[in-house]
Amino acid sequence: MNRPTVESLAQRVRQLEKQNKFWRLLGIVLLAGFIVLVLIAQVTPKSVLKVIEANEFVLCDSTGNTRATLTAKDGFVGLSLLDEYGDPHAGFFVGDKGDAELILLAEEGRGGLKLRTEQLAGSSIGFYNSRGELGVFLSLISHLKTEEQSSVLMFSGPGGMSAPVRVTLKADHTSSSLVLNDPEGYVLWKAP
Repeated sequence: MNRPTVESLAQRVRQLEKQNKFWRLLGIVLLAGFIVLVLIAQVTPKSVLKVIEANEFVLCDSTGNTRATLTAKDGFVGLSLLDEYGDPHAGFFVGDKGDAELILLAEEGRGGLKLRTEQLAGSSIGFYNSRGELGVFLSLISHLKTEEQSSVLMFSGPGGMSAPVRVTLKADHTSSSLVLNDPEGYVLWKAP
């Protein structure tokens, strides 16, 4: 029988150490790969969100100031655009019954424009002066019972609304009249 020599045993130990080193390195690489896969699975969303549900969205600028809001509450859905101080300058709102309103305001809400349409009352446009008071108002109104359509043009003075001018069109569209009313609605003057 051949007995192993010291030299053959040393060579065998070197070979086993090489194999051991290879298997250790392979184990470390596999463990690192597994850890990377686990971390990637935690960071990657399971599915892409297609719907986000909320009652309000708030858009802020880089300094944290609210610059826009999209809100659904109190029977209205609205988009408001604000300046850097949080003051509103533009807005678009729609009510549950289809009423809609567009508002454009100057600095600090002084001076502006308001467009409104309502299912029952008709459409209107209002111009506001530098004090934030309604200056000129034009309304187109359809009366459901009489099928008459009328337009109202009102001017405002320092004391508020002055006498409105009302143009009424009859249902047969063959006649019209021009009416001047006082602030309480009494007829001051009428042509035909």
